[in-house]
Amino acid sequence: GATLAVCGDAIAQTKDKDAEYDKRRAASFAVFDMAYRALQHFSFPIIVAHCHGQYLGSLPMVGETFDASQLAAMEQTLASQLGIVPFLYYPAFFALTGAIQGLNASGAVTRAKENFFPLMKRNLLFWIPVQFVQFGYIQEDLQIPFLSVCGLAWTFILSVSAGSTKNYTPDKEVQEAMLTNSSNKHTEMAMASEAINEEEDVSTSAMMADAATY
Repeated sequence: GATLAVCGDAIAQTKDKDAEYDKRRAASFAVFDMAYRALQHFSFPIIVAHCHGQYLGSLPMVGETFDASQLAAMEQTLASQLGIVPFLYYPAFFALTGAIQGLNASGAVTRAKENFFPLMKRNLLFWIPVQFVQFGYIQEDLQIPFLSVCGLAWTFILSVSAGSTKNYTPDKEVQEAMLTNSSNKHTEMAMASEAINEEEDVSTSAMMADAATY
């Protein structure tokens, strides 16, 4: 799993041809993948044991439209995507990859706020079909290898979308603050210059009026 995560991130990093290979970014994906695989080994058997389609099957029309295996697969997929992913997967992703790449707490929170919802949308579009197949058609002992292969493609998407923390580092924040301060100073200077020019125009008009009077 970790090897595939590093490979997926490496492919993503090749998109930026001007940047050097970021080893800390690769390491962060490897550690995150290992941590999440351990969570999957623990959580997926619980989901399979408790979600048999009994909840969706009790809904009007749904139980008559799908058979028991399909209902179970849909229920398990929703439990994973709407339970584990937003509350465990992404908090672990932002925390681990941010910490390993040297991101402080403020930068990690900002990165999570900016990327959570876009990533969640991509996550649902990608993983709902994959996990429906996983829970519906893949034997339980083969589900983790199946997800590992699919994870290679997902890691590429994840790394391209939010793999790097460079835009959220303290140095980046300092640079942005300096640029903001510089811009504010230029604005203040421009406003002061305009005020002086207006005063000069008023004085010139008054002098011309006085001259005309005499």
